Amino acid sequence: MSWQEATDKAAQTGFELAYVITEDSPIVCVDIDKCIDPVTRQYDERAMRWFGIFGDRAYCEMSRSGLGLHFWGMAEQGLGKVFYNRIKDEYEFYEKDRYIILGQAIQGQMTDITPDLKANLKPRPVATALPETGAVPEYTGPTDDNELLSMAINSRGSAAATFGDAPRFVDLWNGTGLDKWYPSQTDGKEIDYSRADSALLSQLAFWTGRDTARMERLWLLSPMAQNRPPLSMKKLERTDYRTKSVTGAAALANAVYTKPRAVLPGTETDLLRSFPASSFHGKPVPERSWLVQNWIPGDNVTLFSGSGGGGKSTIALQLAVSTATGSPWLGRPVRRGKVLVLSAEDPADEQHRRLSPIAQQYGLSLDQLSDLHLVDRAGEDAVLASQCGNTGLRETSLFSNLVSLVESIKPVLVVIDTLADTFGGNENDRVQARRYVSMLRDVAMRNNAAVVILSHPSLSGISSGSGLSGSTAWDGSVRSRLYLERIAQNEYEPDPDIRRLSNKKLNYGRSGSEITVRYVNGVFVPNQTHSADHEVAAKQKFLELLNWHIEHGIEVGPNNGPNFAPKKFAEHSESQSFTKAVFRDAMNSLLSSGQIIVAEVGPPSRRKSILALPEPQGQA
Repeated sequence: MSWQEATDKAAQTGFELAYVITEDSPIVCVDIDKCIDPVTRQYDERAMRWFGIFGDRAYCEMSRSGLGLHFWGMAEQGLGKVFYNRIKDEYEFYEKDRYIILGQAIQGQMTDITPDLKANLKPRPVATALPETGAVPEYTGPTDDNELLSMAINSRGSAAATFGDAPRFVDLWNGTGLDKWYPSQTDGKEIDYSRADSALLSQLAFWTGRDTARMERLWLLSPMAQNRPPLSMKKLERTDYRTKSVTGAAALANAVYTKPRAVLPGTETDLLRSFPASSFHGKPVPERSWLVQNWIPGDNVTLFSGSGGGGKSTIALQLAVSTATGSPWLGRPVRRGKVLVLSAEDPADEQHRRLSPIAQQYGLSLDQLSDLHLVDRAGEDAVLASQCGNTGLRETSLFSNLVSLVESIKPVLVVIDTLADTFGGNENDRVQARRYVSMLRDVAMRNNAAVVILSHPSLSGISSGSGLSGSTAWDGSVRSRLYLERIAQNEYEPDPDIRRLSNKKLNYGRSGSEITVRYVNGVFVPNQTHSADHEVAAKQKFLELLNWHIEHGIEVGPNNGPNFAPKKFAEHSESQSFTKAVFRDAMNSLLSSGQIIVAEVGPPSRRKSILALPEPQGQA
């Protein structure tokens, strides 16, 4: 719009006339606020100084308020990066992104005032000679400053910032509300800028990946750095203050931005790609990979939990020997191949003591275990993933070494003993739990190897029989979960050598399977002599409990639900430690033999199935 068109439009509408300063225009403005006395109409010292600087080389007008001055001229772009745009109570300099309502002309004309501005605007501090460290390797944030600032300014910040108990990045960047967060203890000062600077630099350390040169550059560009009282500005101009502040914040930062970067569609590294399900047509259905059929998937993560001293490490070593030699594991066939065991609990001597009776039980000598590879990290740092920030998780160099070792050995089984020693995060944090399992799943799937990680249940996990500890995400993230427990009734353990190994979860098949094992001479073996008697006893106990429930008028049924007979019987005080899975097998066997039946009861609109005893033959 031309000047004449603008003035005509303003006259027609009654609107005031303003000029928009844009980055692609050479026109700039120096704004001096409140430099005209409202009573005497005299110019103050600032006004007189700028009149003397520009003379007639700048077009000067009185502001719309009648109390300020605008000096208009033309200048080269980019001066705002070298000189302060605003010095409190002195001047404001605009070269882009600003509209100014035009006022009453006083004197001069618009010419190139670049030399005048360079000689009189206050220079920004020159960045100190900080070491060019660059960002740390794990940093994945943007390299473009504008993109970085957009992300930081629009971030929610910490939980405390979300609830108004701490400043957000945008508050620190713009210098808003600093008197609330960082009040000065010195008379005559409202804000402690040293603490505010430290807070902003701490945030910049996170967003820049502890890049000290970039931290200082962005700090000095912030409105908080530019708009502060003269004494605080003088402190900011000191090289020693800036160096100490930046390097100190970088050293104290315990986290950096590590989230994955989005990738533009059409590039070779698209994160999301779809394919039609019809592409499966004509292809053979891939066989599922198993290490142990219906117990341990061959290319995914299994969590194996059990109380300390219960024998899970021994059973895991037996699995390792079975896999390395092709021997059955607790009576079940195993996929043969190389094995890698990372032990952070038991040193090499203890591994030797445990492997000797296992090899003897399998009819092997230790020199036949060349495909079983051991890593001894007992008493050393064994963390594969450490906490990063409040909820993040970061792979350690040890994890990278483990990946390289797996790729070199090419095992079909990787055993990690234990979760507590190798996971450096918060086990109650859902995000961290899923992230850690995802790391291990990536190892499993890339190398077609089963990853079995040993863990300890919490007290509630022991008492409930779930075998869990921490976030439910552990159970939700793994594809298979095993639990080894002692068999006790009312805290009494009839046979301390007996254990029950159960499959608490199996995504690729039926869960709930159990193996009863006995500890004999340093090895766990299937309790074969116990099994037949166990089944008979379970069926007998099932019949006893069914009779009891019928006599007491309590209905139990054959289907899953609140009245599922195996569940109710397992919870009964006279269950003799038979589990729901054992009672379910007993029920199915009794139904097949006709010793119990399913009866339909209730009105036609609400029929339900219950378990009953068949009537004696000859009764009508």
